[in-house]
Amino acid sequence: MLIKEGAHLVEDTQDILNVLHIKGKKAPEKPSMSEKEKRVWETLKEGALPIEVLMEKCHLTLQEAYSLLLQMELKGLIAKRGGNIFTRRAL
Repeated sequence: MLIKEGAHLVEDTQDILNVLHIKGKKAPEKPSMSEKEKRVWETLKEGALPIEVLMEKCHLTLQEAYSLLLQMELKGLIAKRGGNIFTRRAL
């Protein structure tokens, strides 16, 4: 019944683009970063770090750190692991 109504098999995003007749994949835009976000981003090059270490290395208060890290997480720049440990995501 679904096939008669025009249903399509979707296994990945390219299948959706094909159904919508959109050619090629668009590269996602790189999110903009504030100076503090850039500092955190560069610090996380070392690997996953706990929030206390990020606060010390980036000269942030606890409130600043939580706010900044949440914003970065929502932008898809970083990921939070258990135990308040943060890591970079690939752009």
